[in-house]
Amino acid sequence: MENPVRFDIWTVVRPGAAAEAFADSLLLNRNLPEPEARRQVSRSSREGAFVRLAGGVPWSHVLRVRDAPPAWTGELRCYQEGYSPADPPAGYCPEHDLYFGGCLGCHVCTGFFVR
Repeated sequence: MENPVRFDIWTVVRPGAAAEAFADSLLLNRNLPEPEARRQVSRSSREGAFVRLAGGVPWSHVLRVRDAPPAWTGELRCYQEGYSPADPPAGYCPEHDLYFGGCLGCHVCTGFFVR
């Protein structure tokens, strides 16, 4: 049996806000070496590439970030955990502004997610 779905939040760093973004602890991935994190933030600020803001979070966290995003963020996107802007998602739910994989549809609509 599968576990309920968690979510990953991706964002683009506003131009000129790389230092502020890097300093924000939400952006730091414990498994990502500092030089790689700096490179990703810098690239996002310069080129508009997406960086992961938070991973494996419950839906309530997604809603909090959407209500009060960090000042350095540009566009925010929410994906089913394990998917990213680099992956072609199987679907998109406009009601929940959620990209998801698989054939089961939006996990928020179906209720199969970590709240």
